[in-house]
Amino acid sequence: MEEIDEADSLAVDTNAIIEVLDNAPVTAAVLYGSHARGDATADSDVDLAVVFDDSLGSVETTQARLGLIERLTARLGTDDIDVVPLARTHATLRREIYDDGIVLYGSPDALPAMDDPSPAADQMAAFDELLTEIERVV
Repeated sequence: MEEIDEADSLAVDTNAIIEVLDNAPVTAAVLYGSHARGDATADSDVDLAVVFDDSLGSVETTQARLGLIERLTARLGTDDIDVVPLARTHATLRREIYDDGIVLYGSPDALPAMDDPSPAADQMAAFDELLTEIERVV
């Protein structure tokens, strides 16, 4: 995983993202996906994995995530933004985040260990995939 210094040449406004994160209950954030790899196009979304403050419950985390998306949308001028709680990502996505990601906010030490995924994370990811499939069918 790269550090923020590598983010200076990215197409996305990382300073704007950091300003939004400064006012959010977030301890760390990682830009990943095409913007982090440097192959973003005009159609690329902004992918951000975040570590929310441990004091937040499930409902508060969801509210914080939605608020973060809303503020990033306004600040970046796009609604093509994905914000995922890093603790709830499944192993495949987490591997992508750790391999290609750039830490924009907080310390890499604040990130969960790659080899210690939460069992609930895989269950949550499977449930999210199921909901997506249900929405597609309905």
